Amino acid sequence: MGKMLRKKKKKQDQKRNQNCNRRRNNFDSGSSKATKNSIAEENRDDLISSLPNEILCHIISFLPFESAQQTIFLSTRWRVLWNTALEQHGSLEDIARAVDGFLTRFDELDPLRHPRRLQFHSSHGRILFATIAANKKLHLHSSMGKQDFPWPFEWCLNLKRQRLIHQPSPSSFFVKTLHLTSVSYLCSDAVSSIVSKFQFLERLMVTKCNGLRSLTIYASQKLQHLTVLDCPQLKSLDIVAHKLQSFRYRGLLPSFVLKHDFFVEDAMLDVREGPGYAWFESRDFRSLSSAITNAKILTLCEWTFEALICPCQSSGRLDSRFNQLKELWWIDSSIEENKIDALLTFLKSCPLLERLFIEIDPASHCLPSTRQWTKQVATDSRLGHLKVVILEGHMNQEDEILLVERLLQIVNTEPLIIARSHGNCVRSLVKIPSHQLKWQTNVKVVAPKGRKCSYKFVEEEDFSEFCSKHAHVGKDF
Repeated sequence: MGKMLRKKKKKQDQKRNQNCNRRRNNFDSGSSKATKNSIAEENRDDLISSLPNEILCHIISFLPFESAQQTIFLSTRWRVLWNTALEQHGSLEDIARAVDGFLTRFDELDPLRHPRRLQFHSSHGRILFATIAANKKLHLHSSMGKQDFPWPFEWCLNLKRQRLIHQPSPSSFFVKTLHLTSVSYLCSDAVSSIVSKFQFLERLMVTKCNGLRSLTIYASQKLQHLTVLDCPQLKSLDIVAHKLQSFRYRGLLPSFVLKHDFFVEDAMLDVREGPGYAWFESRDFRSLSSAITNAKILTLCEWTFEALICPCQSSGRLDSRFNQLKELWWIDSSIEENKIDALLTFLKSCPLLERLFIEIDPASHCLPSTRQWTKQVATDSRLGHLKVVILEGHMNQEDEILLVERLLQIVNTEPLIIARSHGNCVRSLVKIPSHQLKWQTNVKVVAPKGRKCSYKFVEEEDFSEFCSKHAHVGKDF
């Protein structure tokens, strides 16, 4: 009897499983069919992407270049169309002529009429990649692969107007922004020849050029923005310029020679890696110190100020006040009393400062301090326009409190003070009402001298409004 019941139950289970599988297959086929129908419906809606290339290019010709470039996000078909590259082969001597012809054929009103990318190959492999971007920008990238021991070279870029024998090519009027990346000794002469034709260049960026030891730039009257980033072997940087408004540098500190006085409004000297050579003197940087005195936006390392800039100021050879400075990014290796004194000494010479960013990077270069800074704060040296202070990097709560207490002693305003960690933790400094002060037993209290009130840091849940960044952080130069 029990055996018969087990057989009957087994048959019922098998039948139930068959029904479930049938329903599951019907659902899967229905779901797959619905997905296919949805894709087919989308393809029916996208009638433009299926048109021939000639028609797509004609459509784009009616759009401004900036708007036309947005079509790359529409579909794979548009991306392939935009990323089509012109390939050419030749010797190193043919590079300049190939790039000039590539730029001459480009039509900004019809950007897909000819490819906007060029790959140049020589016997050494793919040696140069050129890309035309929006806003009259040209990117030249040298592809030599990873080199453990790059061949050292010296490089000269001459942008000054030459006496032309022939009529200038259209490319000399087209390029306003030039980005040179990973240029090596092998193609440096060819790139120099290309650059010499861009007489109306306004922005120049030189980045990640391994092996580059010396760079000389003769700027034209049109060049306003110069950026040099991450060239690890650079030892010497000579600049001949008249009208520079922005100068940004990041890497080991090279020897600077600035000919013809110019005063930039935007200056970045991120030399936290330290000097590029063992021996240097502050007098070698007088021209650089002078060039950044009138800056409105500045990035500066504490060791650079103490070792190179401050000696020039105290000697009376330079104006000791940064009267125009509105925004400062200060980089230091740690929080110590003497380092805070150095920061406050610099801030006293910035009467119009509005935004202050302080980053503590333990990897930043640090020199033994031999200077004694005054702790006296004159009434006329207090900051009366400071609105925002952002603290970032490796700081514990004690460091933050020490820094804020000292900072508030030279400030007449009530700035918004934010402490930002590398994660998503954002804390702001708030006043503690006097009647609540006695209840703050487990809270680190900020009590600056000369102030009648106390403060504490509180964590902010909605930190989107506190994500303000310095002009030199995370920006396409």
